[in-house]
Amino acid sequence: MATYPLGALAVARRSRYLFQFEAADLSLTARTGQVGTFARNDTQSVGVIDSNGVYGPALPNQPRFIAIDTDGDGVRDAVALLLEPATTNLVEQNCTVGTSPWTFSGTTPTNAALSLAGLSWCLFTSASTSAARQTIGTFATAGGKAYSFRIKAAPNTTGFVTGDVWILPVFDDTDAVARAAVKATVAADGSITFTSSVGTIISAVRIGGGAYEVKGQSTTVTAAHTHAIYANDGLGFGGTATAYYATGFQVEDRSDPTSLIVTAGATGSRLADTLHFPFNAPPQAMTVYVKGIVRLTDFTGDPYFLDIGTQGGAAPHFFVYTAGDVGEVHAEIHNTAATSSAVLPGQGFGDTIEAVGILNADGSVSVAGCKNGGTILTGGASASQAMPSAWSSPILQLGWGDGGAIMAFAYQSVRVAAGVVPLNLMRATA
Repeated sequence: MATYPLGALAVARRSRYLFQFEAADLSLTARTGQVGTFARNDTQSVGVIDSNGVYGPALPNQPRFIAIDTDGDGVRDAVALLLEPATTNLVEQNCTVGTSPWTFSGTTPTNAALSLAGLSWCLFTSASTSAARQTIGTFATAGGKAYSFRIKAAPNTTGFVTGDVWILPVFDDTDAVARAAVKATVAADGSITFTSSVGTIISAVRIGGGAYEVKGQSTTVTAAHTHAIYANDGLGFGGTATAYYATGFQVEDRSDPTSLIVTAGATGSRLADTLHFPFNAPPQAMTVYVKGIVRLTDFTGDPYFLDIGTQGGAAPHFFVYTAGDVGEVHAEIHNTAATSSAVLPGQGFGDTIEAVGILNADGSVSVAGCKNGGTILTGGASASQAMPSAWSSPILQLGWGDGGAIMAFAYQSVRVAAGVVPLNLMRATA
């Protein structure tokens, strides 16, 4: 059983809000009494991670409470509830590289050479003259594709094996060119720095036992082409480290990397996480507050942080969402054909966001937001409109979006207050 910081289970307490959910309670029962309905009908093991940076399995239809480092100091200091869209890991045997369908030109990696951070690790003992390669599944669309992997320095008699390791998560076999290439440079103390000559590294964070989890995005792929992954470069990029551990290789047919999916003799899929709560408060002047960590780089499709009153876009409903190439925070109410909105420049992958959407008594909306604890920015009020008499459905849903787009977000707090309340006061717990 994984352990988490802030780890007491929810206890009965009074709340001053119409709705209050705190991930630190490790419960889908809100402090205001509403019980959440969660679904993810997986048969595939999916990765969660605890306060020690250790992965653990998540069971089908069980929420994933994860521990997150919110300030980059290497300490996982906050609990969040992770909601992600459906995806597939196109890499087979992603923790057992010494197994078919991987192929090798040189030393075969040793499976199960290390057990660490809840994962089984492969030992690689050859440099760039050898390759561990796998032809991966087909991409359905063009664009940048998400990848991730986990890597750790291998010990020697004086410390750790130093040098460069090259991993090519997305390689276009048709054009014989890398679409993503990551150089991991191992220092004598076992620390690793990462650079990318092709594609973009989105995040590189410490996990348990001095290992690292690297997530990134390739350059644009051509969907009709054949692609492969190189867990150890065999194409002459210049790797010099003669030993290292690696595991959890993942490539997805989407632009944003998601959490680990462990595979065996086939690709592995995760269905979308869905979560909603009863919400019986009628339309009124109210303030919605959401805090959590963004797990997206692509905000097309208008994924929602929160939606009151619908599970499919039916009016009237009130929602706070993000959109745009660089990320924005919006608040919007739909009452029949009427729409109002306010916009705030926004965020990127890994940023902690506090978003406030305000529904005023005259039916207008306004928005405020804050990134990584910085300056609170506000958006002006929209035009007024008639306040609806009832929501389209008495629910509050997390993670929805237009056209079925699912927000990838690690929720820490969700609160709804009666009346107009500024962001700094919405931060306070009951």
